[in-house]
Amino acid sequence: MVRIPRLYLKLFRDIRAARMQFGAVILIIFLGVAIFIGAYGAYLNLQISYNTTFERLAMADYWITVDALGESAVRKINAIPGVQAIGRITGEVSIDLANEQGEKVSARVVSLPLRSYPSINTIRIVKGNYFSAASYREILLEKRFAEYHKFQPGDSLTIQRDNLRTNFTIAGIVTSPEFIWVVKNEREAMPSPRIFGIIFMAQPMAENIFDMKGMNNELLLRIADNGDHGTAIAEVKQVLHTNAISRVTSKNDLTAIKTRKLDIIKGVRSAYLVAREDQATNRMLRQDLEGLASIAFLFPVMFLSMASLTIYVLMNRMIESQRIQIGIMRAMGYTRLQVLFHYLGYGLFVGIIGSVIGGVLGHLMSDGWTSVYVDQLNIPFTVTAVHWDIILIGVLIGVSVPLIAGLIPAWATLRIRPVEAMRPPVPATGNRGLLRISELLLHWLPHTLKLPLRNIFRNVKRSLFMVMGIVSAIVLILVVMSFVDAMDELIRVQWDTIEDYDARIIFQGTGTASTANYIKHFDGISEAEAILEVPYRIRFGKNIVDSSVMGIPAGSSMYHLVAANDEPIDVVKDGILLPESFQKKLGARVGDILQLEPMVGTVGATEKKLAGIARIPIGARTFMPLDEVQALIREPGTASSILVRFNGEPSDTLMKRLYNLPNVSSVELARDTRALIDEQMGFFWIFVTVMFIMGATLGAAIIFNGVTVNVLQRTREIAIMRAIGKSRAGIAAMLTLENFAIGCIGILLGIPAGRYLAQQFMDSMMTSTEDLFSYTMMLLPRSYIIAIAFALVVLFLSQLPAIRQVYRLSLATATKEWCE
Repeated sequence: MVRIPRLYLKLFRDIRAARMQFGAVILIIFLGVAIFIGAYGAYLNLQISYNTTFERLAMADYWITVDALGESAVRKINAIPGVQAIGRITGEVSIDLANEQGEKVSARVVSLPLRSYPSINTIRIVKGNYFSAASYREILLEKRFAEYHKFQPGDSLTIQRDNLRTNFTIAGIVTSPEFIWVVKNEREAMPSPRIFGIIFMAQPMAENIFDMKGMNNELLLRIADNGDHGTAIAEVKQVLHTNAISRVTSKNDLTAIKTRKLDIIKGVRSAYLVAREDQATNRMLRQDLEGLASIAFLFPVMFLSMASLTIYVLMNRMIESQRIQIGIMRAMGYTRLQVLFHYLGYGLFVGIIGSVIGGVLGHLMSDGWTSVYVDQLNIPFTVTAVHWDIILIGVLIGVSVPLIAGLIPAWATLRIRPVEAMRPPVPATGNRGLLRISELLLHWLPHTLKLPLRNIFRNVKRSLFMVMGIVSAIVLILVVMSFVDAMDELIRVQWDTIEDYDARIIFQGTGTASTANYIKHFDGISEAEAILEVPYRIRFGKNIVDSSVMGIPAGSSMYHLVAANDEPIDVVKDGILLPESFQKKLGARVGDILQLEPMVGTVGATEKKLAGIARIPIGARTFMPLDEVQALIREPGTASSILVRFNGEPSDTLMKRLYNLPNVSSVELARDTRALIDEQMGFFWIFVTVMFIMGATLGAAIIFNGVTVNVLQRTREIAIMRAIGKSRAGIAAMLTLENFAIGCIGILLGIPAGRYLAQQFMDSMMTSTEDLFSYTMMLLPRSYIIAIAFALVVLFLSQLPAIRQVYRLSLATATKEWCE
């Protein structure tokens, strides 16, 4: 029969006797490790899923946009060693949905080879089939657009370009690596699938529709894994040069307007190159991932940091209560190191149990979060893996935290001499100065109130640990609630303050601003305003931002701009308003002169004073008066969209009239845009919900351990009070009052600490997602109420088991130990 060493038996008996306290510590370790492995594992799974999708569907390394390039030039580029190239046609069209409202939507056509899948940026069939060789009049639809409009293979669709209308049959529903995140242009990063979609069309039919027989207007490149990108692009440029394309620009090239004008005079043709890192889908996916990565790191660090404090308090209390046992162990011949390792064993035990369970749950969480995220974005390939390195790191952290936290109190056992250890410790006298101050402040109170309040100052160290437990719980709740409040604030500012319209009528190209006056007289329309949005590059010194300038009427009734403090701000003459994210990128201050350069063409270069900073939660852009933007591009009276406000729900007749207006591409309803944002934020809400549940659980465990230790350290004191006649109800009331007072101190300290950490989390999120969303750190009154109520309720409930345990103690034994 195997004999278990006595110290091991003692360790397990002690843990069993204090199973609730040790169980709470195990729960804390378990949650911290699970969140780290779950969140960071999901981040890695998503990264692998993106890379797998890009590799299996042959995502391009470069996109080169040209006016026209013949197939012979594409073949020459494809012949360059280490370079794979294909040409294609892209262009904008309208789709007539042929419903009661006469609804039209805009779409981007992307050509594909007729008889085979493309070798670059290929597609994955979700439903239906690829093109049949017998018919050019077949198309493939991007999955999200098809699902929104409930299109199925075999349905027909009418496509219109200029005055040409052509009927097509939907052959299949597909996904594509470059349209995981559909982007219409720099101004509309997330168009609703209700008004914009991607259509894949056979190359011969695209040539007919866009009148580009034998030509391409976009070139896709992939460079071999071991190829030199710089050398390869230089050779591609040389081939383009031989085909009369003398200039190839890219995002970071600062081509002056003067150079563009000279190019036009000389007849120089140019091309625009986009690398994969700047491609819209890839850029936005990466920004989204970076936001997840920061949370995946910061949340577990916060959880485990707070866990270390709880473990330290528990170990410190245990060692203090086992002084006599330590003395006996030393007298029996156990060395100091044996005693030290014995007490470190408690931390090792809870660390191993909590970390192993946390590792298993963390892996399951990472798979679950990955599946939700992938389904939401329609990523073609999902890859989940067991990330043993992350699990190992999580387990090591989970084991190290309790070991390190328990080392300081365990180390104290080395200084205890056996003779001193077998004597009970001298009761703490407290800080004399604090006690005198408390006496002056509390002398007028009755005894039942004075005693519990003086106890707070009598053992400052014990009270401080209790306070830190309350602070930890408040911080956890406030940090998580700050994300909820920030999202609510983002929605409030964007749709309840800034965008005060019901629909946006979008022109194909540009329309006339006078259309707004015409629309105002339609039945069902209460207000209409024209806006004009033009792509622009904003430059300040060496810093640049590529975005757009939106021209809105001064004193607009449907686009209410606000400053950072929520005060109304309006466009001003000879000035430009920037969002805060642009102002930071440019490093400009109000009053500085900015250079504005049109992204397309040579007309519109100017200088404008930075007149103010506008708060733009979604879709960062700049603002100027409408008439000034019209003057910049030398097209007075033009507009890109008309904002309208309805009288109630718009009728089918009204919507049909709007769609039939000249040059109208689509009508975007504000409620559809909001629904799209809600859908995009689905993963965010799931993640925040899980964080709230875990944060609340962790906070409850921290408070429970703090309260339990606070009460159990007073066993003899409480027993003495009972022995001299104090009722159980009176003792319970005194302990409750003391805990409540400590809780109030913790709340007062936890609120500013929670605000500070919430700001740090929000700053980290802003760094990675500012091109998508501009969050403002916000904590609404409800969040403070939730945090305070949670802390006080848990505080009250946590003391009940501890008080019940004290009541069951033998008074004779407790007082005897006190007097010996």
